[in-house]
Amino acid sequence: MKHFFTVPLAVAAALFTSCATTYHSARFVPAPLEVPLLAEGDPAGQARALLSVRGIRRASKGNPAEVEIKFRIENMGSLPLTLEGQQWELVDSDLNAFGPARFEPEPGAVLEPGAKLTSLVFFPVDAGKKLDDYSLGGFNLRLAIRMQDRVVSTGVAFERVAESYYPPYYYNDGFYGPSHFHVGAYIGTFSED
Repeated sequence: MKHFFTVPLAVAAALFTSCATTYHSARFVPAPLEVPLLAEGDPAGQARALLSVRGIRRASKGNPAEVEIKFRIENMGSLPLTLEGQQWELVDSDLNAFGPARFEPEPGAVLEPGAKLTSLVFFPVDAGKKLDDYSLGGFNLRLAIRMQDRVVSTGVAFERVAESYYPPYYYNDGFYGPSHFHVGAYIGTFSED
């Protein structure tokens, strides 16, 4: 009898701890987004960027909430290029800027012609703000690379996708027949919990 509560408590603990995820439940499109990076007037300066918003990380253990973006830069021209990390900036749909970009791994390597780089960039909630202070309906990212003595910069937009809070289901209401489906959508708010 002394082990009667052991199994139910273990199951409850597993269920409650699995609810805490690293990311908030938000998706952004397009994913991936393809962007050409061209040095005007110089056909030797050509690159391509692929970008995807992976999610919004929850605040944890002294670290603020942050937007995580995975990117790939491909040098398709004949000039070497480098990332201009200090010029990357992320703003929300109300044009509120996030904190400075943090790269993993840190940029610095020169991408020779034909080379590719896949990396992550994080934009933390700005100091003194909470995630709820941002309008998370969409993002605009400014990115920049350097091709020899020329900086090439562009901006790209991501839009938040409404999430379904329950799957579509079949029903027969007796009037319209048995061929209707219902899809529900829910857009929630974020909390720092």
